Amino acid sequence: MHPLLKALRPHHWVKNTLILLPCIAGSHFSELSSPFPLLIGFFTFSLAASFGYLLNDIADVEFDKLHVRKKFRPIASGKVSIPQAYSLAGGLLLLVIAGGVYLGGHFSLLIGAYMLLTQIYTRWLKRLLLIDLFCLAALYTCRVIAGILVTPAVPTAWLFIFIFLLFSSLATLKRYIEVKDAADIAKKYHLIQGRGYSTKNGGLLQILGILTGYAAAATLLMYTLSPQVAEHYNSPLLLLGAPVLLILWLNRAWTKAQRGRIHSDPVVYALKDGSSYITLALLLILLGAAKFLALF
Repeated sequence: MHPLLKALRPHHWVKNTLILLPCIAGSHFSELSSPFPLLIGFFTFSLAASFGYLLNDIADVEFDKLHVRKKFRPIASGKVSIPQAYSLAGGLLLLVIAGGVYLGGHFSLLIGAYMLLTQIYTRWLKRLLLIDLFCLAALYTCRVIAGILVTPAVPTAWLFIFIFLLFSSLATLKRYIEVKDAADIAKKYHLIQGRGYSTKNGGLLQILGILTGYAAAATLLMYTLSPQVAEHYNSPLLLLGAPVLLILWLNRAWTKAQRGRIHSDPVVYALKDGSSYITLALLLILLGAAKFLALF
C-alpha cells in the first residue's frame, strides 16, 4: 500500500458502517428513496476520520517514533513528510465540506462537531485518564446520529445507550492493550508517553471495559424486548440471540488481549479474525430470520 494511502488508515473506515445501524435496527431499508445519501455520508465520515488521523499522527510524531509498533506509521517513519500530510489533510477537508453541503445543514453541523471533537481529543482529552475513553465513545455515537440524519430511521434512546456503552468497552480494550504492551516491554512502573495512563492501570481498564461491554449487552437485550422491535420484526424473540453473540465475542476479545494475542486496535483485530466474521454472519442470519420468518 502506498504510504500516502496508508496514512489515511482506510482499514478504519469500516467503523463508519455504523451509519447503517439506525436503518438496520429499525428495519427501514425499504423506506429509502435512494442509497446515495447513505453512501455519501459513509465516505464523508471516512474522509473526516482520515483527516483526524493525519493531524493526530502529525501531533504525535515524536511519541510514535519511540513506540514499538507506531514507529512504522508513514509519518513517524518518514515515508510521508509533514508538509505532505498537511497538504493531504487540506484536500480531505475540502471533500468533507462538499459532502456536508450535499447532505444538508444538520449533517454539516454534525460532521463539523465530529471533526472539532477529534481535534480536542488529539490535543488534550486523550491525555486525560478515562475521559479519553468516553470521548472516543462519543465519536462513535456521532456516526449513528449521522445515519439517522440521512435516512428515515427514528432515533431511540436504546440505540444511543447501546452504542455509547459498546464503544466505551472497545475504547477501553484498545487502551488496555497499549498499557499491557508497555508493561510487558518495560517490566517496571512508568507513565505512558502521550497518555494519562501508567503501566499499573491495566486492571482498572480491564474491569471497566468488561463492565461496560456487559452493560451494552444488557441494553441490547432490553431493546430486543421493547415494543419498537415488535413493530418491525415478525419474530422478535429470535433477536435474543444477538446479546449472547455479543457477550461471546467480547469475552473472546478480552481473553485474547489478556494473553497478549491482540496487538492493535480491536477493529483491526476483528478485520483479521475469522471468528468475528462468523459472529457477524450469525447476527445477520438472526436479523434476517427475525424480519422475514413468523415463527413466534
